[in-house]
Amino acid sequence: MENLYYNLAATQTTGATVCEGPCILSGVIINTAAANSVIRIFDALTAVTTGNNYMTITEPATLLKNQDFIDYKDIVLQKGLTITQTTGASNITIAYRKA
Repeated sequence: MENLYYNLAATQTTGATVCEGPCILSGVIINTAAANSVIRIFDALTAVTTGNNYMTITEPATLLKNQDFIDYKDIVLQKGLTITQTTGASNITIAYRKA
């Protein structure tokens, strides 16, 4: 399977669909952190307010470090992979592949 990535460097409140259908989430790379940035990843084709919220990553107001890698050990998402980013705009990269 081909390894893919999606980079998001701006606020995305309505949701960016990264992958449609089953996909495997490998990790999230925070290239440049932004204070108070809230990143949400959904097992869905659209951002939803309830249900299917796989994870929420919240950067602290006082940043502890500028870069980080969060390893999700190949989590399978059944419906799709959608991401939102509110408040601060961290530069992030989502590592994934089609299932």
